[in-house]
Amino acid sequence: RPPRSTLLPYTTLFRSKRLLDRITRYLLTKIDGPVYISLVKEFAGEDAVQGNTIHMDPVEESEAFSQWMIFDIKPQGESQRVIDSFAKSELAKLPPDEQDLLKVRLADRPSIYKVVKLGGEQETPTDTYLVQDLLSPDHIIRIHDKSTSKSLQPGSIFMGRVIPVITSDNLFHVMGAISAYPAKLWSILSVAVGKWSKEFFTVNPNATTQDFFRSHHSRFRREIRNIVAAHSRR
Repeated sequence: RPPRSTLLPYTTLFRSKRLLDRITRYLLTKIDGPVYISLVKEFAGEDAVQGNTIHMDPVEESEAFSQWMIFDIKPQGESQRVIDSFAKSELAKLPPDEQDLLKVRLADRPSIYKVVKLGGEQETPTDTYLVQDLLSPDHIIRIHDKSTSKSLQPGSIFMGRVIPVITSDNLFHVMGAISAYPAKLWSILSVAVGKWSKEFFTVNPNATTQDFFRSHHSRFRREIRNIVAAHSRR
């Protein structure tokens, strides 16, 4: 199932669905059945595939998996992400409204975020909140999203992907469903993230934190499952 943007205006949602349907069809030309199953196992764990059945949470995890395939990984034998190769091949053929949406999706920003302030300021909508990028702590960005502005609290930590709002500077929408993690989980996960980050940037000194996230997204997910499972057994 393709990822979706949450609670955007209806016309934008309709255009977004049109575009993401096209991208998903394009994705299927890059990934066959066996590769798809191997990606499910990489992202959601070996036990996510049992016989002919795939076990993933139907909302947050499934959407994150779709986003991961489209926005983060490079299919075997490819030098670009699916979203990049789709844009190179199809951008000029799209209607103007879908071209605009595709351009902002090419500027997606996945990371682990912490809510630092809820509520808009005078020049921003009330459904806006500020988050700190925990992989790049000096960066504070504004997110406008009606649903998550109601469900999140100051201090909430979540893994997610945001995309720029076309008509505004430094304002982003959330893509898909997200779930907040307990602060204690991040305190444990951050130790592993610090180790992986040091290893990654030693080998890739000119990389960005977005590059780091993309290369470790599935690893983050597996580590979170391991932490949750370990605590549930106590």
